[in-house]
Amino acid sequence: MKQAYVVIGAVMILAGAYAAIDLLTHPGFSRIETPQLGPWGFLGPALMLVGLVFAKHQGKPFSRPSVGWIALVGGIVQTLGMLPFIQPRILAPTAGHAGMGLNEIISAFLILGGLGAFVVTTVVVMVDRPREFTR
Repeated sequence: MKQAYVVIGAVMILAGAYAAIDLLTHPGFSRIETPQLGPWGFLGPALMLVGLVFAKHQGKPFSRPSVGWIALVGGIVQTLGMLPFIQPRILAPTAGHAGMGLNEIISAFLILGGLGAFVVTTVVVMVDRPREFTR
């Protein structure tokens, strides 16, 4: 086990978790709130995913290229899932008493898609067995 990869991965996972939690607990849905990291908290899931890959694979390649593509696309979707929480709102709520508008529906799909991508990519990266280097 390469200790440096595990330590760097653990630090990245903790920093990403802090960034995501900071953004999620200060979303500004009911009042104006400002996260400590500002809007940069949306990169938290991507940072956690890269830290997980560092700690699990320790510099070795994925078992097949499709696993790498799944991790890449999943990281992008996770990051997009955090966009509705950025303050000021990228997707503003529907004005008036219109009920659920298109912006709320898009926000819900982004959030649920990001959560689903988090689950899928975490499971795929944890199950993948890294290849050994061939010379």
